[in-house]
Amino acid sequence: EASPKFEQIRQKLNALSLSCTPPKVKRTGKKPLAIDPLPMVNNPNENGRGGKAGVPFYAIHVGENLYRVTKPLSQKSLSVDLHGMTQDEALRTLDNILPTWVNEAMRGSYPWVIPAVVICGGGNQILSEAVEGWIRRNENVAKAPKRKFSRRRSI
Repeated sequence: EASPKFEQIRQKLNALSLSCTPPKVKRTGKKPLAIDPLPMVNNPNENGRGGKAGVPFYAIHVGENLYRVTKPLSQKSLSVDLHGMTQDEALRTLDNILPTWVNEAMRGSYPWVIPAVVICGGGNQILSEAVEGWIRRNENVAKAPKRKFSRRRSI
């Protein structure tokens, strides 16, 4: 029944001689930038220059039950600034101030932990590595948990 109609339609389409058009080319509208590669510079002597930057400060907890603290402490934190000190001077300063901080924590309330900040500056990471090792070695010191809220938010 339908085959004669299909044959007529097929003949009309063949008579039109249709051809496929090529696919469209996507244009971004931006011209590619010609970037000249930077020349390689040989810096054989880099002692005392550059390198990784250290952590500028460490927020720590000092006291007895360090791992029972789950919420941020609302007390005023103590601090020590190690800017301009050598590694040995900084470690001596931290060792001298630790008993004072522990006594301060023990005079407080449960969980006998106080917040403190050790400022070592960005520098070339010598002091920050020394402070991190000092935190690991002392059982009365632990890194404070990172704050979950923005510093702008008032409690």
